[in-house]
Amino acid sequence: MPAPTVTLSDKLIEKLDPQTRKEMGVQTRDEISAKINRKSELAIQNDVEGWLRINGFWPRTPGFLDGKKPEKGWYIHLHQTKKNPIILDLLIFTHDGRCLELELKTENGPIREHQQAILNTTECSALARSTVEAITKIKEWLK
Repeated sequence: MPAPTVTLSDKLIEKLDPQTRKEMGVQTRDEISAKINRKSELAIQNDVEGWLRINGFWPRTPGFLDGKKPEKGWYIHLHQTKKNPIILDLLIFTHDGRCLELELKTENGPIREHQQAILNTTECSALARSTVEAITKIKEWLK
């Protein structure tokens, strides 16, 4: 006979300390939402990087630094940008020296204070809340 299912209220879950929640395998609504946003942002990043590759930009990684030159330019995707609060998610460089810095977020993804400061003070930066919006901004920038 299967063990009975126990349902905890959101208020009770929020009162549990993080370690207890982890041991019980439960999460607050905010934790669940943050996890969904992280996965969705990763999907946007992967789609945008795929589009860049198809359109002549290569990632600046050791595997691509082989003496060959990409058709249009390079891009750098920073992982764990929370630990580097001075750069946004994606940097794109053309061979003629232009640079675009993109912050990729989901529709509801929160913007951190340092990200907003960069977006407010840097003319070559932009916020994109979807793959389509990111690609549109890149195309406009390339004109």
